Amino acid sequence: RIKIWKIEKADWNKYQQYLENTKELEGIQEYTKLIQVINKAAELAIPKITNPENPNKQYKGKPWWIENCQSAVDARKYYYGLYMADASAKRIIKQTKRASWRQFCGSLNHNTPMKEVWKKLNIYKNRKQYNKIPLEREVWTDRFHEKLSPFWANTKYTSKGAIHNLDEMTVQGSKAIVGCLAQDLLIC
Repeated sequence: RIKIWKIEKADWNKYQQYLENTKELEGIQEYTKLIQVINKAAELAIPKITNPENPNKQYKGKPWWIENCQSAVDARKYYYGLYMADASAKRIIKQTKRASWRQFCGSLNHNTPMKEVWKKLNIYKNRKQYNKIPLEREVWTDRFHEKLSPFWANTKYTSKGAIHNLDEMTVQGSKAIVGCLAQDLLIC
């Protein structure tokens, strides 16, 4: 069992007398001796008691505390840590971005091209640079095909007068031809 000092029942007169009767200590080398003298005076003048709460004793939880409560608390700690990490990352990014912007502004002069200035400004404002040509081949080839061919090339008249698209094979074939033309013209 761990014993602790019971300060409330200390005999401070006895403690003071013991310290006054010891010889005067000088210098830093005497520090350990000073600590020993203080501890000896405390042992003589202050009684010790056994600590009523043993720190090695296993903690008993509340009777209503179940695994769900513990998992909820663990999750809360985990997500709080993530939130704090996210906030810290945002703060660091913001500070770095600001310092970089100041450095860029300090490097500007009358010879700096405006194109470079606007490009950097858009980067710092997180504006997306969109590709003007769609990446899907059929999307732009359809538009290209419609511009090259006359309006009546993709349709035919029926006996009822309605306009319908040509069969799929003809349309796909014309798209392939237009795709090849576009590659030859360096459009894609």
